[in-house]
Amino acid sequence: MSEAPVLEWEIRWDITDSERIRIILATAAALGSPALLRRGSASSPLRLETLELESGVLHWSGLTVDPGTDAWEVEVFGHGCVYRMLLSGEPAEPGTWVTPLPRQLLQLRRRAHRRAPAPPDLRLRLPLPGWLGRERDAVDVSLHGMALRLGAGERLSPGRVLQPIELRTAAGEVLSLRGEVRHVSDRADGELQCGLLVTPLTSVDTERWQALVARALHPTTCTDGARVEEQWRLFIDSGYFNLAGRSVEDFESRRRSFIELGRRAGSMGSVLTEVVWPSERGVEATLSTMKPYRSVWMVHQLARRQDATRFERLKGQMLRDLYAHCVEHAQRDPGFRWFAAYVESTVPFTYRSHVGFAERMAATGRTLLLPMRMIDVECGDAPASSVPGLELGPATEEERRLLVERIALTRPAPYAEALDLHLDTLDLAGRDAGVAGGGPGA
Repeated sequence: MSEAPVLEWEIRWDITDSERIRIILATAAALGSPALLRRGSASSPLRLETLELESGVLHWSGLTVDPGTDAWEVEVFGHGCVYRMLLSGEPAEPGTWVTPLPRQLLQLRRRAHRRAPAPPDLRLRLPLPGWLGRERDAVDVSLHGMALRLGAGERLSPGRVLQPIELRTAAGEVLSLRGEVRHVSDRADGELQCGLLVTPLTSVDTERWQALVARALHPTTCTDGARVEEQWRLFIDSGYFNLAGRSVEDFESRRRSFIELGRRAGSMGSVLTEVVWPSERGVEATLSTMKPYRSVWMVHQLARRQDATRFERLKGQMLRDLYAHCVEHAQRDPGFRWFAAYVESTVPFTYRSHVGFAERMAATGRTLLLPMRMIDVECGDAPASSVPGLELGPATEEERRLLVERIALTRPAPYAEALDLHLDTLDLAGRDAGVAGGGPGA
């Protein structure tokens, strides 16, 4: 279990583990991630072409300056972050550079929410005198932000509020937003770019905006519930139903409720989302996340076909896409504080994603790892007769207080907070569960 960070300006992590550095830069090379070379006032775009794993040599291209043998600062753009390193090497052919692996990376994250290129043909109109009828191109979007390209001679001042901004999609949907100008900056092509903090004006606008941003951020995954029948088939074909000594027949009675819930999941984003990674063959992998407590989002039901990796452009892409979608879905919730999972730590990807991350962040006091043992508990009809000497009923105020005090003495603070085991959050009476039904293994 890990606490979600609250970003005020910038978060920094020093990375010195050589194997992790190799994985990060190998991924950047495979994805063709853009990078920037700089020293003093000199700078150049560049691209990491390959990483020779055995020799630990990096091959770069696209340079517009001669780096010589001096040390240069390099920034490689990652998933919602920047990796900064200090490198020196030797030019090979013009525009190329060969360097050793760095011993240290500095990972920087300056935004709470990742941005993605805006969908094609996304146009907007600003409510400004003299600008009526003018349409502008959106450059990129995020959960709470958008950038747009300004025309020649157009100026906007930081702090200015624009309402309503009319946003029109290629499908003809119209959204109304409130926008606050946060910055105006120069683009490489000489034009100006304006960054906006945006807020949808109505609940319908909110749903449409979140769906638009999700499609931009996650083009390889879906959450609309249209493939829920294929999702159930995936659990059968992947062997998910055979875990822990179970069989497909053990889950057949839950199939109908799972299908019904899955079809509604697309409209239940405040408490649940079911993410699938489809190919032309069908659903290749799936992961779901739900909100079981006030501040917790929990991932569950991870399954993938054994031969699904042949549809990946990059090794590990499928599981990474699923996890990224689930995490960024949880980030839409203003009450999101903890991200949790029950995991089998012998699976390499699961270990890296959950155990490895929690161990690296243990010094922050915002992660928690606890061993656990799963057991089966029958939840059918209550026994016909009560046990002699025991009274069954709602807990009294004193009993609730004693329970909370005992938990505080025997469990870490994150455990009590995340699971609503404080006196002011323990009572669930009157709370709307917001969801009925369940899924396999729920």
